Amino acid sequence: MLDQFDVITFDCYGTLIDWETGIRRAFREAITGTRAEPDLEARAFKLYEMEERRIEKETPHLLYRDVLSKTALAVAGKVRWRLSPADVKSYKPAYGHFEEARRIIKDRPWVHVASSQYHDIEPALALGIRAVWVNRKNEVPLHKYSELGIMQIGDLRQLALHLGS
Repeated sequence: MLDQFDVITFDCYGTLIDWETGIRRAFREAITGTRAEPDLEARAFKLYEMEERRIEKETPHLLYRDVLSKTALAVAGKVRWRLSPADVKSYKPAYGHFEEARRIIKDRPWVHVASSQYHDIEPALALGIRAVWVNRKNEVPLHKYSELGIMQIGDLRQLALHLGS
């Protein structure tokens, strides 16, 4: 399938960069710094993805840095963790990224590679953009992607093998 494309775009956070490890590390450091309960990390991370989605939907114009801050503070509030905005350092399911890529790429064959169904695969599907889903966590697909032209792989090594053939 991949030899059909002239252009491959990649999602950055979650696909090329392991954001989960970074978020967990940031929570761990903040928990240590605020002397909160150590088991707070697991509870906070569990809520993180849900809160990030909510904030992105409510304010899709925010810079991602601000999304991260607001999300961390929202999670802290839900788990009753006293986290000051000064401990928070540090988008897309919106179509703008894809539309701009389409404008630049024009009519050349294109595939988008990403690991998030929510942020990338579903919007690409809605816009008729071919995609490769990097399903590292062996998640259950939201649709029968293979029937919809979405290729599923387990990691980027598999992508490289497909590109090399």
